Amino acid sequence: MAASKRKSAAEQSETLAKLGNKTSLGVGRIVQWVDFDEGLLVRLVRAVSISGGSVLFGQTRSRSSWTITVFHDGLPGGKLTTYINDAEEIDGTLKDLGNTWASVAEELTGVDDL
Repeated sequence: MAASKRKSAAEQSETLAKLGNKTSLGVGRIVQWVDFDEGLLVRLVRAVSISGGSVLFGQTRSRSSWTITVFHDGLPGGKLTTYINDAEEIDGTLKDLGNTWASVAEELTGVDDL
């Protein structure tokens, strides 16, 4: 039986702590999606879900940018990732993506109350 290559929880915590201690520009910034407009987050998730896709909210490995990845069979490569470098741009980006996916949902399903 091969040994597991997965790190233990303690090893994962240690790795994350090391990453958080780096001082490069933007590295170590904490992504708190809960700090942004809940209505915009829910609208985007609802519109993408109604369209038959899913949304992943995250950050880059270097923690220098927030990411919003939409997974949908209708997208080239099956996904589209939006990178956001400035926290002040997040609500605007959520609104734009929500509007875009609400239009897609309406076109695909006829649902227009997003």
